[in-house]
Amino acid sequence: MQVLEQVQVRITQMNAHGGIFKTSGVAQQLLSAAIDAPVSVASGASEGGAWGMAILAAFAKSEHSDLSEYLNKQVFADAETVTITASSEEVIGFKQYLDRYKSGLAAVQRASEEIY
Repeated sequence: MQVLEQVQVRITQMNAHGGIFKTSGVAQQLLSAAIDAPVSVASGASEGGAWGMAILAAFAKSEHSDLSEYLNKQVFADAETVTITASSEEVIGFKQYLDRYKSGLAAVQRASEEIY
């Protein structure tokens, strides 16, 4: 995300899937705070990587040339979707967490050099 920020790419919406989204709302809220954008999760999207790969395989075999259109019109057209948008306080809180995390990386590096 930091690299995208450096090259001035802004995410305006994220459609997420994977097993981490099986518990409704928790990871979705955190991801929204991390990317500072709304995150949508459709019903059944918690199936994870194998499900996503099957969708890509079906797209590759289809007559469609635009993945976004295929997903919107074929895969998620009838799916119930929940969208969560983090508050500005949550976005700031995540950035503070990330700054604290990064400030500890040098200590971890030094400790690993002493051990090994």
